[in-house]
Order: sequence, then C-alpha cells, then structure tokens
Amino acid sequence: HDPVSLDGNKILVQVENDIPSLSVTAATGQALDPLALNVDETVGTDRENSPAESADGNNDGDAPGLGQSTTNINGGLATLFTLGGAPGADEPASDSGTLSFLFTQAGPLATNLTATDGGPITLELTSSTLITGKDGLTTIFTIEIVGAPGSEQLQLTQYEAIDHDAAPGSDETPDVFDEIVQLLTTEGGVQLQYEVTRTDSDNDSVTKADQIDLVTDEGSFFSFDDDGPTL
Repeated sequence: HDPVSLDGNKILVQVENDIPSLSVTAATGQALDPLALNVDETVGTDRENSPAESADGNNDGDAPGLGQSTTNINGGLATLFTLGGAPGADEPASDSGTLSFLFTQAGPLATNLTATDGGPITLELTSSTLITGKDGLTTIFTIEIVGAPGSEQLQLTQYEAIDHDAAPGSDETPDVFDEIVQLLTTEGGVQLQYEVTRTDSDNDSVTKADQIDLVTDEGSFFSFDDDGPTL
C-alpha cells in the first residue's frame, strides 16, 4: 500500500519501524600503548651481570608462577573502542558489550618461543577470555581477560622459563640477564574483540564489532625478561 490510501470507508496507514544504528571503532597507534605487558622470570630481587648491564627492576610480582603483570587502563579495555550511531526513533536504547579473544585462523598457533625445559610453544584458545601458551601439555604462560564487567583488563602470567638464547646472526646478547624476548606468531594472529549490541525500547537490536591486533608475526604487546644465575 501507499503510506496513506483510501479503501472504501477505511484509511490505510503504513508506519515503518525504526531500528537503532551502531558503529564500533578500535583505537590505533599510541592509544594502544597501555596494553603492553612484560613479565620478568627473575623471582625476588632483580639481578644484573655487572658491569655489562644495570638491572631494570622486577615489579611484576612473583606469585603465581614466575611473575604476573596486569594492564591498568582507566575505565577498562572497552575504553579502547569508540561507539557511534544513534538509538533511532524508539529511544531510549541500551548497549551491551562483550570482550573476547579471536584467532585469525584455526589454532593452536605456532610462535617464535621455546620453553627452556622443553620445546616449541604454541597458543591455544582455551576459552573466549583465556589464551594458554603451551609446550606440549605444560602451561608456560597465560594471557587472560580479567576483572569485573565494565572494567576488564589484560593479564599476563608466566609459569615456566622461556628460552632467551641468542639465535645465530641476531642482535641478542646472551650474557645479559634481563634480555627481552617478544611473543610473536609464525602463522595467524591473536586479536582482542569488542562486540556490542544496541537494543531500543521496542527490542529492535543491531550488533557490531571491531578488533585490535594483540599478537602477529611482526609484533605484539607481550614480552618476557630473562633471568640469570647467582654465585
């Protein structure tokens, strides 16, 4: 029918429903710097191979495991995403969001890391909020979304030592106790996703999502400092 038409003694009026609109946009560049996490394998006071280096401190806490580090983003991880759109004519509308990890290809994902007492480390998507770095059946580290809804943070926990030996031709220096190795994938990648559903007052809804690359074959936000012996 036309929006308004005459049919005998009746007037037919057609009213189209309105639905909300939504966009989700992830932050980029330096705005993502607060995601960086580093764990030092050194338990207790940090050590240095004097005079070759100066210890840079060890503030990640030793328990559980060898160390644990958590982001401290004001307002939580969701603040790294910007929402756009409008509630539409059937306002008001409410937004509900979910943070999760995604693999860009089927896991487990191979990495550049090797356990000191074992073999190559792969990444497994244990749940939507937990990634486990494993050497076979042994958990070497975890990456987890933690905290109450609305204030979630990323947490990196290391349980077993990671090989920091200098590869042939690399710039790494094996006599440095605080040598750093960065987590990289050799195939696929890890993303942080924020998925939002906007629902208006008559229960029409729209869902959108965007992602942040956390680990790729070129870089990541996660790194591990080496340990050294005492004598």
